[in-house]
Amino acid sequence: MSKLPVILITRPEPGASDFARKIIRAGFQPLVESLSSIEFTPKPNANFRNFQAFLLTSANGVRALANQTDIRSTPLFAVGSRTADTAQKLGFKNIENANGSGEDLLQLIITKLSPSLGNLLHVSGVQVGFNLTKPLAKSGFNVEHISLYKVTPVKSLPTSCAAGLASGSISYATFFSSQSSKTFVQLVAKASLMHSITHTIAVAISPRAAEPLAILPWHKILIAKQPIASEITKLITENSVNLGELDGAEEVQ
Repeated sequence: MSKLPVILITRPEPGASDFARKIIRAGFQPLVESLSSIEFTPKPNANFRNFQAFLLTSANGVRALANQTDIRSTPLFAVGSRTADTAQKLGFKNIENANGSGEDLLQLIITKLSPSLGNLLHVSGVQVGFNLTKPLAKSGFNVEHISLYKVTPVKSLPTSCAAGLASGSISYATFFSSQSSKTFVQLVAKASLMHSITHTIAVAISPRAAEPLAILPWHKILIAKQPIASEITKLITENSVNLGELDGAEEVQ
């Protein structure tokens, strides 16, 4: 029996374990080495009432919002399926799913909402992945912003990750944000492993997540057609079948 291709998962928990289960179902061996941690930063005096809608660009933002308020009836506009699914699990009642990128969410908001019906609240981390305030202001919306969590990167490359890169045993490295990609590049350089990844394929969830990776000598970089986790799994599966690394894996939706 041939050895299963190893997939490095760099995203923070709880998303890392969720994705690892999908990777196992698809016939691969996950190596979970989160390059950052998520910490909620509650705002005790914040007001979450009387907004026309909540705008969410990440599942972590949904978790932080649910941790901060018991309001579940305000319409919630989610950037994609993972964010929308998290909102549903946490009890939000009225969810609109943009099924895509920040640009897709922007267009959905402009199409579905009206500036005359009240202010919008964009919930994010301290580092804003996609700024909704300025483009929505151009369409007449008043958008308030609140950061309810922060992402803290690790200071050094995890031991098993460094060993896997050095030995060439990691077939694919997956990246779900530009911040994770930047952290990885910095830590690989710090560990003097930049030239140890020539046999590893980088798989990024979006062009923005892929951009910082270009400085490294990857075997190649693959970019998901849609910014969702299942597209990353699909890319890895298709590429592995083409390379003869995998046969008869279960399709993951």
